[in-house]
Amino acid sequence: MALVNAVSKLVLPLCVALAFSACREKAPTPSPSAPSTLAAAPAPATASAPATASAPPAPTPTTSDAPPAKAAVDTWLVVGKGGVELGLIELRVGKPPKLSLESDNADSVALKEKLAKIGGPEGIGLDMHLPPPSGTGRGPYGTRIIKYGDPLYRHAITEKLAPEFNAKEVPQVIDPLPPAKVSRLQVSRSGEKLGALDFTSVPPKQTLQTDDGRGFKSDWEQIQKLGELKVRYHFTKDGVETLVVAKAKPGDASYAQTVVLYLMVERYYQVRYAYKLELS
Repeated sequence: MALVNAVSKLVLPLCVALAFSACREKAPTPSPSAPSTLAAAPAPATASAPATASAPPAPTPTTSDAPPAKAAVDTWLVVGKGGVELGLIELRVGKPPKLSLESDNADSVALKEKLAKIGGPEGIGLDMHLPPPSGTGRGPYGTRIIKYGDPLYRHAITEKLAPEFNAKEVPQVIDPLPPAKVSRLQVSRSGEKLGALDFTSVPPKQTLQTDDGRGFKSDWEQIQKLGELKVRYHFTKDGVETLVVAKAKPGDASYAQTVVLYLMVERYYQVRYAYKLELS
């Protein structure tokens, strides 16, 4: 019995040592230099957004500055064909369209006849999604009759004139209008000064104040190529929309004022597009 106990004391430690050695061979300890699984799994790469300077955002008016989208307003449409201006359509809310022609050529006569055909009190059929029967979501596609007082009337008449004639809406200006005499124009956008125009020089001298002023530089170059400027816009005066047509050429007393109007109307230099114009 004493011999059995002695053998057990020798065999048991030996079995434990052999088992521990086998476990170490099956599950080796990682090397201290090997990265852990979390450290070795990099975060997914994300595409970087383009820089503002190289890709300026498209002009987007704020809701507070823009006219209400669902309100009908008086407006005008400049109508042409093949790059030639034919006439102007006045659209007063609740009243039939009124056409003023530039000439009495064949295209002008055709425009007059077409407007008489589509501009009656019965309205214009505009293909669109109709109001949903349930009151929510998008309704079925169909034809809605658009009449004089409808906010969509200008869109309906533009669509019916196409493709034979193209119509462009005259912009509404809600910013303060420039004074009759302008000596200097300072242009800023999003709080950054872009450049200035000095109208006391002959010809007017442009100064750029940042690399972001390249758009301002291009706009001024285009104005110089045009020579005589013609700017149409309308604004609210005593509660009534008033159409204005400003014309001027270099050397005219009103040229500086017309340049500012051109930038505001044709190039969107307005507060709602983050522009600030300082005049002196």
